Amino acid sequence: MAGQGPMKVVQVKVGDLVPDPNNARRGSVSEIMKSLEEFGQHRPIVARRDSKVVVIGNHMLEAAKALGWDKIAVTYVDDDDETAIRRGLADNLASDRSKWDDAQLASLLSELDDAASVPGVTDKMLDNLLAEVTTDEPTEPLLPITPRPAEGYSYVVIMSRNDIDKVWLETVMGIRKERSWKSKKSGVSRVVTVDQFKQALNTAIARGEPFH
Repeated sequence: MAGQGPMKVVQVKVGDLVPDPNNARRGSVSEIMKSLEEFGQHRPIVARRDSKVVVIGNHMLEAAKALGWDKIAVTYVDDDDETAIRRGLADNLASDRSKWDDAQLASLLSELDDAASVPGVTDKMLDNLLAEVTTDEPTEPLLPITPRPAEGYSYVVIMSRNDIDKVWLETVMGIRKERSWKSKKSGVSRVVTVDQFKQALNTAIARGEPFH
């Protein structure tokens, strides 16, 4: 079993690396290009020292070529054929088993002015995320939307700029479809007491929700 030693990263000419002809992974080179353009390279390609065949990062290499890069960061490994196959499969398969925390993802995206421009994010992904945390069936209101006789209410209206804001409100404040007390119509809203509002904020803070 290989031990964890110091990882050596070297700059290698893009043309010296050989794409793996047996790579079974199909990725979005265009999205990787966007990431490289915005952030640069933040992890090295892994390649075999003897043959210069890429084990991990074939699509990154393709993206770098498309961008006209001359050199790229590489970590060389001394893998035999079987180890190289196992390493490449493990890198992809282990990642495939990861899942998103939709509420936390929505919170992170809500911090961005243009979440849809993040490399890898699509409009379909945003729509699916919104659908995951949205309750379709309206629920009975916890409190009346309009004051009852002798009752006083103070209202704070929160405007959402986009769907990501809506998701954040749904996860933090419990905004949902709610039937009106005045009619059979339903709308996306929630009326809460001050104590309920404080509780929602404290819960969000304890969960690490950002407030900016």
